[in-house]
Amino acid sequence: MSRCKPVEWKEVFYARNVELGIVAHCHECTSHAPDKNGYPKCKRDGFTRLHRWLWHQLTGSSPEVVMHKCDNPSCVNMAHLQEGTHRDNVVDMYVKGRGHHNQNTAPMREAARVVRALFTDVQVREIRRLFNSGAYSQKVIAKRFSASQATISGVATGRTYSSVLNCDGTPYKPIPAVWHGRKLSDEVVVEVLRMRQDGLSYAELGKLFGVSNVTIGNIVRRELCKSCTGEYK
Repeated sequence: MSRCKPVEWKEVFYARNVELGIVAHCHECTSHAPDKNGYPKCKRDGFTRLHRWLWHQLTGSSPEVVMHKCDNPSCVNMAHLQEGTHRDNVVDMYVKGRGHHNQNTAPMREAARVVRALFTDVQVREIRRLFNSGAYSQKVIAKRFSASQATISGVATGRTYSSVLNCDGTPYKPIPAVWHGRKLSDEVVVEVLRMRQDGLSYAELGKLFGVSNVTIGNIVRRELCKSCTGEYK
């Protein structure tokens, strides 16, 4: 019996993972060639895609679909994988804004119907209020409403339920500079950026400044603190 080819990967940081509230780094496979859709190929125990085989090895199950939370088909980070159905996969695609160029297909219309049926207009406004208050993370809100974090992200950022207006009748616009927890001054933000450049991890910076890893990730992405990044070289 021949030995299986070892799985090798490189760690790659993606800011979008921080936005999605998952582990920031993908483990992009370097040992197995990708198929036409970007998924690393393998031929083991009846599986043709590496991430499905790895999931089976970890859990012993063979679900209908093994989904990538990070939307990166080359990723083999087990923390980025979850099992689901084909319907779950299409709904996830719709919520995250993937495949919207195919909105008129039957699966995407079904996904839109499923997502719209999840919340009432009152619930949508409450989700937005909680998120924009800065006191609640998407994960906490998702637990409160018995929904996935990706679904809450779609509502909070306005990617879904865009037709639901504010109570005063104005279109919804998410507050870009939401810090989940305490707010940091511009001076502290600049210091965070400098210390991150020096090699400190998100966890180290979060503990040092008393904020979450997600907040540190948002700062590093700079889109939440554009007004103060001029000092950062």
